[in-house]
Amino acid sequence: MRIINRQEVERLLPMATCIDVMADAMRAASGGAVAMPLRLFTPLADGSGSFGLMPGSTLDPPFFGAKVISLLPGNPAKGLPMVQGYVSLFEHETGKPVALIEGASVTAIRTAAASGLATRELAREDARTHGIFGTGVQAVTHIDAVSCARDIRKIVVWGRDPDKTRQFARRQSERAQVEVPNTLSQNVWDIVEKHEDMAKFVWVFGLVTAALFESLAAPFVVLLTLPLALIGVFLIFFYTDATFTRTAYIGTIMMAGIVVNNAILIVYHIGELRRTLPTRAAILQGTLERVRPILMTTFTTVFGLLPLVLFASSQDENIWNSLALATIGGLISSTLFVLVAIPVAYRYLVARGEA
Repeated sequence: MRIINRQEVERLLPMATCIDVMADAMRAASGGAVAMPLRLFTPLADGSGSFGLMPGSTLDPPFFGAKVISLLPGNPAKGLPMVQGYVSLFEHETGKPVALIEGASVTAIRTAAASGLATRELAREDARTHGIFGTGVQAVTHIDAVSCARDIRKIVVWGRDPDKTRQFARRQSERAQVEVPNTLSQNVWDIVEKHEDMAKFVWVFGLVTAALFESLAAPFVVLLTLPLALIGVFLIFFYTDATFTRTAYIGTIMMAGIVVNNAILIVYHIGELRRTLPTRAAILQGTLERVRPILMTTFTTVFGLLPLVLFASSQDENIWNSLALATIGGLISSTLFVLVAIPVAYRYLVARGEA
């Protein structure tokens, strides 16, 4: 059995070749030629992390195996990666183990190769700028992958730590021979101020939304639901003493989409009713007629996620607990507030002065 370390993985897997292999792998997966059971995560005895198993098999080439990883959220504070592991590979015909492969480098290359394939198939042919969030290992491999797919001239990087971001930008500019500005900072308002394109995006988003609602104030009424939802996210993490992890960010984003959709249901329906009814009557009737679909959306989502929370021995047992908590807290909070706050805000911001 061969043991392949990180240096050998990087030598044996050039990015351009991996992008082509990724295309074949995705076609095989879509065609049902690959067996990929759901990944399995089990918590450690003390709840400090998780142990993961990700199996798969194929007949072309005739091998099967699994990626085995440990996930310890406390590792970064010790100067260690949060995720570590290896890939085990077996012959299909005999079941003979043939290789143990260092896992982090395989994951970094494979993930970036998928992004490189997506860039090759979907990005504009004249795309020359590449945006990256984060400064870790994945950021480096994604620079290589996207550069294989397009003639990248400029890379824009955002990182939570301004100093690390500047150091990363300097290293990658020298390594990839591409312009990498190093002036990004953690502060969101600094980003908006220093990057005009983002400010333009926010402005265009507001204009498009205002055009759809035929009102400049209506988009602000819809966005009012977000801080109301974040109240619930804060409270549920505060009272459960759970850790706000990366998956909690994903849960918050999911929740934000549902919450904004609920607000749009009310605002749009009220606007339609105002065509035939007085404003006060339209607001009251429009809100009452949308209570049921909003409550159904909230309850089905919350009850669907509750098992992740109720059947966990601790709120940090696995990576999905924080996603469920963020979504549940935000939905409950927003639903309680939205049915009152949105009609009131609509009355005084959109329909002020009307009877």
